[in-house]
Amino acid sequence: EQKFTVSSKTFKQSLLSIDGYFYLTAPKIGTLLAFDDYECIFLCLRNPSCWSVNLAVARKRDAKIWCELLSSHKHRFPEAFRENRTSHHVSIMVGLVLLSKLLDFFQK
Repeated sequence: EQKFTVSSKTFKQSLLSIDGYFYLTAPKIGTLLAFDDYECIFLCLRNPSCWSVNLAVARKRDAKIWCELLSSHKHRFPEAFRENRTSHHVSIMVGLVLLSKLLDFFQK
């Protein structure tokens, strides 16, 4: 099986900054239940105000995970970015966010 690579990183690693067992305390757009991390990330990409997400490490009984859409990122609030045993933090790389928001703008 061939993996997409960009500068010797996997495609996913090139698009996302994934910090396992970290949590960012930042302004929330919303909290929801998602089927998986990809659903949460795609919801963030579709929201013009979303820059990152906090995801639960463990699933609930219904096999879903909680997902917090955030209107900021770890570089804006470095003092609020801390280790946490119950969550992972995912930041969307800036170029991808801008591309997504431009596509949304031109599709309207």
